[in-house]
Amino acid sequence: MGDTSWTDYTITLKARKLYGENGFQIYFHNRNNSERIRWDLGGYNNSVHFMEIGVTAESMIAGIEPDRWYDVKIEIRGNAVKGYFDGKLIQEVSDIRANVKSLCASAARDDKSGDIILKIVNASNAPVQTKIDLQGTVNFTGSGNATILTSASPLDENTLEEPTRVSPKTEMVKVSGTTLKRSFPGNSLTIIRLATKTR
Repeated sequence: MGDTSWTDYTITLKARKLYGENGFQIYFHNRNNSERIRWDLGGYNNSVHFMEIGVTAESMIAGIEPDRWYDVKIEIRGNAVKGYFDGKLIQEVSDIRANVKSLCASAARDDKSGDIILKIVNASNAPVQTKIDLQGTVNFTGSGNATILTSASPLDENTLEEPTRVSPKTEMVKVSGTTLKRSFPGNSLTIIRLATKTR
């Protein structure tokens, strides 16, 4: 509930766990499946409460008792969120914008070929233009290739009628010096392999 454009509102509800390993999940500040905040009460086998924002989470050790009614309240004021459980403030995030990270990346080196392999995920719907600093890596040939898996919606999937609706595409990549500037499309996984010169 509650689009990401909403500000200064309060969500209240009563919740009861009947059975199962976990407690409740409440999704709010919700634009779509990739842009929302989750308050998980009794998550991870009923061991923690955590407020998940993007790729970060505020957590605390706690659980949910079965067959008991709980009063839940979430206050959103500007960019701050407070989570109350049975009238008690138990979790708070001061700036939800600062915690939302749509672009995640990792880098590795293939010891056999010497190639540098970059893996970049853009979890937002919009493209992100960024610069990748490759300082510390030497002897680039200046070329490489990128394999991109993306789709207009994170809910898209292949079907018998459209078996390649979501399928990887490959393109050439040029590198000048030790900096790579590139736009990463929304809802995408990009794997870049950059060749290096052998000594």
